[in-house]
Amino acid sequence: MKKGKLFFFSVVLFTGIFSVNVNGLAQSDTIPDSTIGNREPTLHYETPAATFVQRLVMHTSYPGVIWQIPDSVMMSHNEAGSLAELFSANGVFLKSYGNGQLSTTSFRGASASQTNVLWNGVDLRSSTNGIADLSIMPAILFDEAALTTGSVFNSIGGAINLNSLSHFHYGAPEFKVKIASQLGEFGKTDNGIKLSYGRERFACDVRAYYQHADNDFRYFPVNGGGGSAPDTLSNAAFYSKGLSTDLRWRLKKENDNFQLHSWYSDSYREIPPTMLEVSSEANQTDRFFRNVLSYDHWSEKVQVSVATALLTEYMLFVPGNNQVNSETNSISFQNIAGIRFHPKGYYIIIRGEQKWTQANVTQYLPQRTQERYGIGMSVSHEFKEKLNMIFLLHDEFLGSELEPLTGSIGAEYYCKKYFTLRLSAGRKYRLPTFNDLYWNPGGNPDLKPEDSRNLDGGIEFNMQKDHFHFHYALNGYYRYTYNWIQWQPGPGYWVPQNLYEVQSYGSENRLKTEWKKNDWQLFVIAGLDYVRATNEKAIIAGDSSIGKQLMYLPAYTSNILFHAAWSGFYFEFQVENTGLRFTATDHSSWLPAYSLYNITAGKRIDIKGEYTDIFIRCNNLTDVNYQAVAWRAMPGRNFECGLTINFKSETKPTTIQ
Repeated sequence: MKKGKLFFFSVVLFTGIFSVNVNGLAQSDTIPDSTIGNREPTLHYETPAATFVQRLVMHTSYPGVIWQIPDSVMMSHNEAGSLAELFSANGVFLKSYGNGQLSTTSFRGASASQTNVLWNGVDLRSSTNGIADLSIMPAILFDEAALTTGSVFNSIGGAINLNSLSHFHYGAPEFKVKIASQLGEFGKTDNGIKLSYGRERFACDVRAYYQHADNDFRYFPVNGGGGSAPDTLSNAAFYSKGLSTDLRWRLKKENDNFQLHSWYSDSYREIPPTMLEVSSEANQTDRFFRNVLSYDHWSEKVQVSVATALLTEYMLFVPGNNQVNSETNSISFQNIAGIRFHPKGYYIIIRGEQKWTQANVTQYLPQRTQERYGIGMSVSHEFKEKLNMIFLLHDEFLGSELEPLTGSIGAEYYCKKYFTLRLSAGRKYRLPTFNDLYWNPGGNPDLKPEDSRNLDGGIEFNMQKDHFHFHYALNGYYRYTYNWIQWQPGPGYWVPQNLYEVQSYGSENRLKTEWKKNDWQLFVIAGLDYVRATNEKAIIAGDSSIGKQLMYLPAYTSNILFHAAWSGFYFEFQVENTGLRFTATDHSSWLPAYSLYNITAGKRIDIKGEYTDIFIRCNNLTDVNYQAVAWRAMPGRNFECGLTINFKSETKPTTIQ
């Protein structure tokens, strides 16, 4: 109770501070764009690249929310790979079982299921286990990939926002081709192609990909070194292939358009043995088909959007050794509608959603159906171009039962010329998954939703002068989560219970400095994160986990990238540091800290806005023997090369009837 009172007192206090003397604030100079933070842009009477449904979950709608996008240079070097590889290269901590194996991320000590993964406004997390696997999501499928933290719509830990955008082209029709390919050791090959066509009223993107790896690398078992002979990883092959299309067409009335996004994926992975196992026969097949159809209308005063989505998911897990297979089938319908208008400088958004899901897991989960309804509203306003504030409310029905009311408040204050102050606070919750509720045996239908209180604040500094640009951001946060869902051993099988109360707090530092002159470019990108997440509630008498860091959560992570380029030739040196992680709740076992060093050299050729990039990279330069997950082997020093080609052509203008 004391923590709750302190939290809401802090919200009121900070809101009051930010609201004092608003009418007396002077106008500020233009704030330069950066990779962290964003101001709500002026609504122009023009065709938006993203639909309103997409924009509802994007960073541009939430003052006070911190967002980060992968650096464009790192994006060009990882377009053929997966999102897991892209985010890892940009300093995002992942819990990864290896190349092609399950990879999930969590922000600020939250679990993977507490992190939303949104594709064109639609939640991609599995209805059965509540997570999204980044290892089977190719980076080439997405034109925007943003990480957001803070008080976004009903997200305890944060969100990954993924959008696929096709663009109209005025005048002559335009045709573009992007080809991305990477080859590496251990049978690794990643290939992707994107074909784009745009006219004044029609645009289309078609993307295809194929990824494969044998993963037959050598590693030192258990602790390694000490003269022990290396083993070769077995039963670790992986492939993923798929196709996506993005269609966009506009009616003769200039301010109405439709978008259709479709994505089919087929993946297969062998599950390698741990260092404690002699062999493994396990494998897993994943197939899904995702579709989103949206209609968007906009004008100077109002914008309306409606979207409907159909998502299917199939998973077959074969454990081998004469054990029973597990087969998952699920289907989900999602409908989203929103309206946005701005009377007298206020931006008001009203949003409704409905989600129907059905799932079953052979032998383990009987067929179940769930229907949810939600409604949300936000009001934002910019005062004298100095203070931008937003207030949000959201509530849901699960069947006929009303869930807890959630809400948040955010503010950004633009100080002088270079500084921005940021604050957000709110209450969020997460419903249990199908597995949590109905797994047989062990499911617990009486589970309560996880209930969280969040508080975030930060300061951002931007300066640009002549050939030099400097950006630094420092963010701090506090979160207290009640009814944390944790699977615990029971009478013969594991059972999920609302056992934990988890307190999380920490800081995030982000730095980017860049210098450009003539053919020279130098920049440094660095990040340092500290997170403390502890269980505050005893599960049993004498519980030794109280006050201790959660498992697999490093207190410190950092990364630094140095990039130097001249006349298109470039060299990069990157360091990724991951701190010690505990593998037991009582801290009786742990994985040591490790540092990975990567170097890249290549040549980039820019011609009329298009580019060709060829590079060679050495990963794990110092051949570190490490484990990201206990007893799971990771590769030592390895090499790969890549090629990305972009080109376009224009045909003669045609008259649209």
